[in-house]
Amino acid sequence: MFENELVRKVLIVAVTCLVALVLQTVTSKAIRHAFERGNVPKGSIFVNLSRTLIWFLALLSVLEPVFGVQPTAFVAALGVTSVAVSFGLQTTIANIFSGLGLMFAHVIEVGDWIEVGSYQGVVTDIGWRSTTIRTLLGDVIVIPNSVLNSTTLRKLAPVSARSVVIPLDI
Repeated sequence: MFENELVRKVLIVAVTCLVALVLQTVTSKAIRHAFERGNVPKGSIFVNLSRTLIWFLALLSVLEPVFGVQPTAFVAALGVTSVAVSFGLQTTIANIFSGLGLMFAHVIEVGDWIEVGSYQGVVTDIGWRSTTIRTLLGDVIVIPNSVLNSTTLRKLAPVSARSVVIPLDI
């Protein structure tokens, strides 16, 4: 009897893992394809989130038949934990959602000359949490995306963004 039960549990885990692996592969390809068609950079966070969700659901599906643990209790405990973690990551989450807004709306793109507060420069990278600009003097400035969404952002025309340095020998 014990052997049959063990074989049943191993079989449940193996089939669940196989289904999760197939779902992960199909979903990842679909998300990457959608981002490539939409011309949105760095869609890897959505691929990773979908993978995490698929494996989380796979874990939930084997909790009771294999381990005898009620999934509802497990989800409730995770809910309380996630609220506590979200308060700690509030700024990071704001930056990520601001970055999503910048990317999907194409507010700025790499190569654009922008002015944010007292900083002016060319956009060299737009990430999920921050945007990097390089000033005319070569300084690299990393600006959190939440600042870009809450501060006046000027997108400069290429002519007004350039300056000419004239050396004077005195």
